[in-house]
Amino acid sequence: MARNAALIVGMTKYDDSGLMKLSTPHPDINALASVFRNSQLCSFDHIDTIENETVDKVRRAISRFVKARERDDLIVFYFSGHGLKDEEGTLYLAATDTEHDILSATAIPASFVDTEMKRSNSRRQLIILDCCYSGAIGRGIKASIANEIGTKEIFDAGGYGRVVLTATDATQYAWEGNVFEGKSDKSVFTHCLIEGIQTGNADTEPDGRITVDELFEYISTNVAQYTPNQKPRKFVYDQNGGSILIARNPFARKIRKRETAKPPSEDVLGDYCQRLITHIAEGRLVVFLGTDFNLSSPWASDGSLFSQSGWVPSNAELSLLLADRFEYPDNNRQDLAHVGEYVTEQFSRYQFAGEMKKMLHVDWNPTPAHASIVAIASAARKSNASLCVITTNYDDALEFNFKAAGEPFYLLAPAEFGTEPLEERRWMTKSATNEDWQRMDPPSPYWSPPANCGALIVKVYGGIESGLGLTPLPDSGSHAFLPNYARAQISSNSILFLGVSPNNAYDRPFVNSIFRRRDQSYISDIAVAWDAAAAEYRFWQSRNVTFIPLSIDRFLQELSSALNAKPAPPS
Repeated sequence: MARNAALIVGMTKYDDSGLMKLSTPHPDINALASVFRNSQLCSFDHIDTIENETVDKVRRAISRFVKARERDDLIVFYFSGHGLKDEEGTLYLAATDTEHDILSATAIPASFVDTEMKRSNSRRQLIILDCCYSGAIGRGIKASIANEIGTKEIFDAGGYGRVVLTATDATQYAWEGNVFEGKSDKSVFTHCLIEGIQTGNADTEPDGRITVDELFEYISTNVAQYTPNQKPRKFVYDQNGGSILIARNPFARKIRKRETAKPPSEDVLGDYCQRLITHIAEGRLVVFLGTDFNLSSPWASDGSLFSQSGWVPSNAELSLLLADRFEYPDNNRQDLAHVGEYVTEQFSRYQFAGEMKKMLHVDWNPTPAHASIVAIASAARKSNASLCVITTNYDDALEFNFKAAGEPFYLLAPAEFGTEPLEERRWMTKSATNEDWQRMDPPSPYWSPPANCGALIVKVYGGIESGLGLTPLPDSGSHAFLPNYARAQISSNSILFLGVSPNNAYDRPFVNSIFRRRDQSYISDIAVAWDAAAAEYRFWQSRNVTFIPLSIDRFLQELSSALNAKPAPPS
C-alpha cells in the first residue's frame, strides 16, 4: 500500500560566524510537520524532523529516509536554511558545522540529495527548498548576485515523477573571502505553504484535493503579496508530476455536479444583460478577456490551424507552431504555457517573444466578439463613464477593432525587457491618437489615465508591438504588479469574464489573485464560456460568480442588441 513520508530539515544556527551574519528564513518546522501529520489534511504515515544538526547526521538521515521507501510511496524532502555555491559553481546545503570557505568538506552537496533520491524505489518525489542562496566570487571575477542557482539541472530526475519547489532560484549574496554583499527578503515561502494547506485556499479547483501544482500556485501568488522581489520556482521532471496529491481540503464545498449545462432562457439572459447595462452606464464594469476569447464561432467553424480566413489564432494553435519551430520534446504541444516555458529556458525569453511577435504581427480580420467589446466601450463613453478591459492575450486584434470603429482607448502594457528584473517591470502607455509609447519610468503608484481618454485596455502579459515586453507566464501569478489605478478597477467593480478558463495556466493565477482581494458581498460577476467542464463550473460557483454556459458570440450578440435598444442617455 502506498504511503506518504516526509523528511523535514531546518537550519537556523551556525558555528560559522559568517553564516550567522546572513538573514535566513526561520520557519516553524514543527508546524509543517503537524500539517503533514494531520489526518484531515495530509495524513502522512512517516515524518522525520531534523533541526540544527551536523553535516554527518543530516547525510545519514537522508540516506536512511529514502532507502526505506517503496515504489508507490510519496516522499517529501524539505530543507530550510542556507544554500551555498563554491567557486566551481557547485551547490551545497549548509548544516550547523558548515564552514563557508571549505564547503566540499563541511556541507551537503545538492548532488548528494539528488543521488540518494534517485536510488530510492519511490517514483513520486517532492523536494522543497526554502533557502536563501549565496555564491562565491572566484578567480578575481565579480559574480552577479542575481545569478541563477541552476536547480532544474541539479535535480534532473531522468524521467522520474519528481517535482522541485524552491523559494527562489537566484543568489541573494556574493562572497569574496569573508566579505559578503547583497540582501534578501525574509522568506514567507513556508508560511504560505502551511497556510495554503491549513485553510484549504490552495484548493483552486475546488474539488477537495490539493495537488502540487495548486499548492505552488497558491504559494507563488501569496509570496508576491509580501515580498515582490522573491520569485518561487517550480521544476517538474515528469508531465504528471504536478498532479501529485499533497493534501485534502476538508473545507471544500460539496457542489453537486450538473446533469446538463443548459443555456439560460431568453428572459433570464435578458435580465443578465440589463444588469450589465446598468454597470456599464455607471462605469462599474471590468471586462476580462481570457485565452479562450479568440475561440469565437467563426474560428471554431473553420477548425484548421491558422486558417486562411484570417481569424485570430488561439493559444493552442500558437503553441503548435512554436513547438514545431523549437522541436518541443513532450506530448503536450498545445499547451502554450509549457511550450513557452521550454523555449524561454532552453533558448531565451527574447526568442520566445520574438517568435510570438512574428506569428501574431498580422492584420487580422475584425471579429464580431472584438467588435462587441468596442460597442460596450462606446456605450460607457456615451454615458460619461469609462470601461476597463483586461486581457491575457498577446494579439492586437482588440486595438485594431477600436481603431477601425474610431473609438478612443488608452493602452497599458509591460515595457520591453531591459536589465531590470522582471518583477521590477516598467509599464508603457499609449492612446488611440498618439502612436508613440510613453514609458512610466519610474512607475508611479498614483498613475491614472487621462480624462476622457476612452476605454483602458490592460495587456497583462505584454503585446506584439515594438517596445513591449512579452512573457510566457506571469512573473508573480497575480495582479499585484499592476498600477494602483488598474488594481482598484479590478477590486471594486463587477467583472464580466469572457473566455476565461480556470484550467489555463495563463488565466488561472491572475483570476485567483483577483478573488483574494475583493469583497464579494457587493460585487456581481458574470462568467461566460461554452462547453465548460464540471470543475470549471464549480470554480465559478465557489466564488459566487454567475456562470452562463453559452458561446461568447451568442452572449455578446444579446448584450449588443440590448445596448442598442436602450434609450439614449440624457445630454
